[in-house]
Amino acid sequence: MSATTPIPSRRQGGAVLLLVLLFVTLAGSFTLLRGLNGGLGAIRAHRLQHDAAALAQAKEALLGYAAAYPDLINPTRGPGFLPCPDRNNDGLLLTEGSCSSKSVTARTVGRLPWRYLGLSDLRDSAGERLWYAVADNYSFHQGGGIYTVPLNSQTPGDLAIERQGDVVAVIIAPGEPVGSQVRNAANANDVRNYLEGENGETATPNDKVFVSGASGDFNDRLVAITRAELMAVVEKRVAGTAREALRRYYQASASTSAARYFPYASLLGMEGPHRVGWQGLRRGALPLDPAGDGCQCRYLQATSEFSCTCTGGTVRYEFTDNTVIFSDDAVPGICKAAGSSSCVCTGTGTDACIVSAAPTQLSVRREGGLAVFTGSSGACALPPPGQPQGFTTKCACTGEGACSVQTSQHANNSLSGLPTWFDANDWEQLIYYSLSEQCRAPPDGAGCAAEPQLILGQNQGIGALVAAAGAPLPATACNGITRDQVRPTADSNVCDLLDSEQNTDADDAYVPAQRTEQSNDFLRAVWP
Repeated sequence: MSATTPIPSRRQGGAVLLLVLLFVTLAGSFTLLRGLNGGLGAIRAHRLQHDAAALAQAKEALLGYAAAYPDLINPTRGPGFLPCPDRNNDGLLLTEGSCSSKSVTARTVGRLPWRYLGLSDLRDSAGERLWYAVADNYSFHQGGGIYTVPLNSQTPGDLAIERQGDVVAVIIAPGEPVGSQVRNAANANDVRNYLEGENGETATPNDKVFVSGASGDFNDRLVAITRAELMAVVEKRVAGTAREALRRYYQASASTSAARYFPYASLLGMEGPHRVGWQGLRRGALPLDPAGDGCQCRYLQATSEFSCTCTGGTVRYEFTDNTVIFSDDAVPGICKAAGSSSCVCTGTGTDACIVSAAPTQLSVRREGGLAVFTGSSGACALPPPGQPQGFTTKCACTGEGACSVQTSQHANNSLSGLPTWFDANDWEQLIYYSLSEQCRAPPDGAGCAAEPQLILGQNQGIGALVAAAGAPLPATACNGITRDQVRPTADSNVCDLLDSEQNTDADDAYVPAQRTEQSNDFLRAVWP
């Protein structure tokens, strides 16, 4: 009997066909699912991209609004203020300029006032309008009265996103409804039906914390405006305003360009009316107050007189030295002994006190303001500088000579033309001013006849520059040491104002600051 090959049964062939069909079906399903997942991923990526673009556009508009606030809204307030939220979903402010009508959360939150900002009807990927919160101290409270604190780079933001504080505004894309949220006409302005977690908080009064994620249903997307980001544009505006005032001063100082000059600087940390330019001072603050009083004094060995010539009406100067004895001279005048160790000169004129010997540790005090010795001659010598500017409150006179003290600007007028908001927001305390040696006023200098020598980065031949100081920083390098910046300070140290070793070393070379966590100043050349 011959061997034969078994023929598969019809049932076996059907099973094989079913397996083939199953494999083809599974492969097709996998391909379909992969395609669906890819499509869903693309949709999600598109939504994220859409939301990011909308949030970025809103952020840019708010920063522009803050920089242009004096031009757009109120010329007396200054740059940095942000608009109040839209509370009735019409794209405008509920009460223009007012943030006094707050929600139950007691925080300034509502929708982005897109129409007020000049934007199109900005919406997120779910078709919802953006929400917006602003720090109380960065919004202008017209309804509740004028703002009570200056707004400048020292003004902290009182909002936070999780652990990131110092936030001045938060912009939120709410996304689609989640959980029990109901979005209809009755709930159109109820934050709880649009934002989740801490963002929709209504139970905790004065809650200033927002979150970018939370457990459960959560689809809010946030972007913050920090104080550093806002001040980056505001400091630029402020420095530009100071620059234009200095340019106007320069143009008006003389009829020819070779004879024009910039004003001397004021001492750092001074308040009005003592922000006057000091003769010879090239680095310090802007000279915002008119030139005033001063005294030129000298010790006359032949007559044992401490003679002073003073100007300034009723201003009182007291010169003290505990190593000598002062007494009145025989001729009545503006100077008289005030106790054995002091000579007081009041008013305008020339007079003298009799002194027992040459003063060796002479100090000066001005009634109502600062007085320092600005120079010496003959046998009078200034000790090592007691202040960063190189002036001192003490002078040693060991023989015939002169020590001088003055608060006048040596025939220079004060800087004028700055807007009201500059002084109102204390920006004059945060501006550092540097003048080239070659652009000093006559008779000490010859104006800008020679090539100026200030340097800013790669730019040379600069006559003057200004720096707007950012927020105080920790652990900044200055004069070979590392220290935390503190404002205001008793010694008005430049290290507490500028944050760069190169910009605080008292030479004429400056570097443009790169905005980082350890650098936040903005420098601008004044001329050319």
